[in-house]
Amino acid sequence: MRALSFFLFAGAVVSATAASDASVARWLVKEATFAAISTTSAGHEGISEKGSVFANGQDISDGIAGSSTGIIYLYLSALDPTGADLLVNPRGSVTISEAQLNASGCGQTDPEDPTCAKLTLSGKISKVTGSVADLAKAAIQSRHPATKSWPTDHNFFYLQMSVEAIFFLDFYGGAKNISIADYFAATPEAPPPSMKGKATAQEGESMESVKSFVKSVLSLGQNIVKAQPNIAHKAKAVGDRPLFFERAKVARWM
Repeated sequence: MRALSFFLFAGAVVSATAASDASVARWLVKEATFAAISTTSAGHEGISEKGSVFANGQDISDGIAGSSTGIIYLYLSALDPTGADLLVNPRGSVTISEAQLNASGCGQTDPEDPTCAKLTLSGKISKVTGSVADLAKAAIQSRHPATKSWPTDHNFFYLQMSVEAIFFLDFYGGAKNISIADYFAATPEAPPPSMKGKATAQEGESMESVKSFVKSVLSLGQNIVKAQPNIAHKAKAVGDRPLFFERAKVARWM
């Protein structure tokens, strides 16, 4: 019980010192100039089969340069698979990794490591017109001025994303639960340096201490069973779940 209390306390300290999850998620969206857009393929010969998942890198913007709304805008061509897919089925997702934001990315940390922040927004990415298209145009052209001269005969159109679900990960312990309301209410804020995948020697030593502690707990549990074999025997007799440190037996029991 003391071990559990220790881990809960440690987790609370980390959460209290880090930028809020919603703020870091908004920061990723504000800083990213492009993202991986995933759609359900409408079927494109030689590219993707109908109904399969198709992902493509595309320009994004969530507002005029220097500002941030959290709303993702795109400028796509109907000749592009992603644009064509969204005209048929607007459901899609937008994925951004901290590793893509600048030359150094997450330093020496692998992009898939939990401490290298990553975000996926899922929902509907729909074509917009009128005043909303004007907002999208201003946002896209502010951050991607080259789009002003793109050919008019390529059927380009503006889109806006309506976020319905958020996947966010920037530290160990699994994905964070960010509500839509918290996401839009947050102010973009970069994570502290120690939380950006640039692990220090001290952090590495702390992780080794935790690993050593866990091994000690497992060893203690195994010694208890050796000293009191009737404990494991009783569990087997009634078909109960094996003790937590009997990992192979737990797998067989499941």
